Amino acid sequence: MKKYIVLFAVGFFVLLAISGLLLAETLPEFDGGYLKTTDGRYGEIRATKAFRTAVAYKGQNLMDVLSLQTKPYIVDKSSLPAFAASIFKGFFLKGSYKFEAFSLHPLRERTLKDNEVFYENRGPAKRDQPFYVPGDKIEFRQKAVGQNAYYFEPRDRLAKGEYIGWLGDDIWLFRLE
Repeated sequence: MKKYIVLFAVGFFVLLAISGLLLAETLPEFDGGYLKTTDGRYGEIRATKAFRTAVAYKGQNLMDVLSLQTKPYIVDKSSLPAFAASIFKGFFLKGSYKFEAFSLHPLRERTLKDNEVFYENRGPAKRDQPFYVPGDKIEFRQKAVGQNAYYFEPRDRLAKGEYIGWLGDDIWLFRLE
């Protein structure tokens, strides 16, 4: 009888260990930004650098313009990776970043108004072309996952649209369809 109890206990622990391995989440191997899906898979998003500029109103003196916050703009969004909004779960970031500075925003298209000009334009934006700025910050929960990796999950489900993950000078652009 004792023999059967021992065999049962050993079998139970073996099954528990195997099921733990099967259910364990496989994290991305390489540094970078990833979208996590509801089924636990990761889709890589390549980081790019943001061009920076400031939009000034005509008639402002130099001190007013110099005190403006620099706003990012992204001109080429033609190669945005697209993911199904229904399976999007969160954003995963791995690497040597200061994770507390990460932010997530909707991507908004904007054009210059008649009374505005670019000041300190460091990229290919032009008066007659739209440029892109982050919208209001999206609230999310975050947790450390292993060493040098964080997972960010929006508190509310994201609607279809274009989004930007922002950390320092690195940005990750993606579209939810």
